[in-house]
Amino acid sequence: MPRPRKKAETPATTLTATAYARVRHDIQTTKLEPGERLTIQSLQKRYDIGPTPLREALARLAADGFVIGEDNRGFRVPPMSLSDLRDIMDQRKLIECEGLRKAIERGDPASEARLVATYHSLSRLDERRARNEPGAFEEWEAQHREFHRALIEGAGSRWLSRFQEILFDQADRYRRHYRSNHKQDPKIVSDHNAILQATLDRDADLATLLLARHLERVYQMAEETGSLTDTEG
Repeated sequence: MPRPRKKAETPATTLTATAYARVRHDIQTTKLEPGERLTIQSLQKRYDIGPTPLREALARLAADGFVIGEDNRGFRVPPMSLSDLRDIMDQRKLIECEGLRKAIERGDPASEARLVATYHSLSRLDERRARNEPGAFEEWEAQHREFHRALIEGAGSRWLSRFQEILFDQADRYRRHYRSNHKQDPKIVSDHNAILQATLDRDADLATLLLARHLERVYQMAEETGSLTDTEG
């Protein structure tokens, strides 16, 4: 039997995807500020995209937790607070530490090889970022995401990986907020190496302890900057 043809993307679908990606990027990088109202008119001017794709993109962003829908008032960027970040990081530790433990217990060689390769790519970007090379920061951010994804990939759970991705995205907004100068923290680099070594040694207790401490740095550094309040605004 002939294979069914893939449904081609329509121009409207492509515009919605573009709108989604651009608004989400600006929220994560805080170019759209926490608590900011998002009107269709202002977004049209900002992105030069029509109202229908923008409305569809905002609906998707609301479902993913990147915007808040308000009855009869449109949308706004979620506020940021220490209490919200505390909740995000606590859940990240639950999800990622459990995922890493299961990955170590399963001992899948293919997943382990991917983790090592991902770590080496991240290490090369550590050096480029330290030298402030053009584009190195964004490349590092993307590879950093891949490293954390690879840590739990061996657990073999699609849902666990999905929840990890959601929480990573939410934490990333906070991390970018207080690390706007793009400077590299040497502790983060040493954390990644220590977590990798403990994982390769199949020491689940040590690996998950190191991962939990690593994740906690996001909250600690946000707290130290004093840029967030204890309650949502």
